[in-house]
Amino acid sequence: MTSRAVVVLGASNVARGWPSLVDTIVGLNISEKLAGPATDIFAAAGHGRSYGASSRVLARVLPSIVDCGLWSALQAYDGEVRGALVTDIGNDLLYEYAVDDVLRWVATCVERLASHTDRIAVTLLPNVSTENIGRLRFLFFRTLFVPACRLGREELARRVAALNDGLRRLAATMQFELVEQDSDWYGMDPIHVLSRSRHRAWERMFSTALGRSGLRNGASGEASGRQCPSRQRGRPRAARRWMFGVEQCTVQPSARLASGGAISWF
Repeated sequence: MTSRAVVVLGASNVARGWPSLVDTIVGLNISEKLAGPATDIFAAAGHGRSYGASSRVLARVLPSIVDCGLWSALQAYDGEVRGALVTDIGNDLLYEYAVDDVLRWVATCVERLASHTDRIAVTLLPNVSTENIGRLRFLFFRTLFVPACRLGREELARRVAALNDGLRRLAATMQFELVEQDSDWYGMDPIHVLSRSRHRAWERMFSTALGRSGLRNGASGEASGRQCPSRQRGRPRAARRWMFGVEQCTVQPSARLASGGAISWF
């Protein structure tokens, strides 16, 4: 029986929401008869992750998503990639990369994913405006998460709007699906989805990536009451990272699902 996989590209929302993301994927119903092999997960994510440049958070450095080992791993995968989610695109704006650069990196990822699956969903950035984010709130979270960033609120709002417009144009030409994010998924923190909203967010994203029939009703941990940690054996570790300047490499897959699927993290 052919193995199957889901690919996830992202940053801190993927890392922070990993248990509920796993719970959603485990609950996927890809075949009509609820049968088939366990689903493998390929993820390229991590706090502060950039799509096109190496990124540092404290003492840890990760390669860019474009340059990580995910792509060679997908080339070597002998199963079927059933869908892919591309999310958490906004970090690169806070790192002050140009909108055109970010769009080029996203387009590169989508083009590579398209050689493995025709089901790709990309999330638009949540709205940033002077009306819904006050000056002090903006300065607090910009300083907390990206202290080196010097973009003002109005300029960041302009770039977010330009990036979303660019993603819409890309979607029309490259034939991928877009996912709108609800403002009520967020609280005071305008970057990270609230923990209580993660199941709803992942279900919308993955149902878009895999088709509306891709999710079993009540499959999420929120609906079923089951806890996510029991569904994962071991902790996924990045295939390649640097800690205090020392390179660390981990053979993938680095964890497994209780259902039998493998987790590979890049």
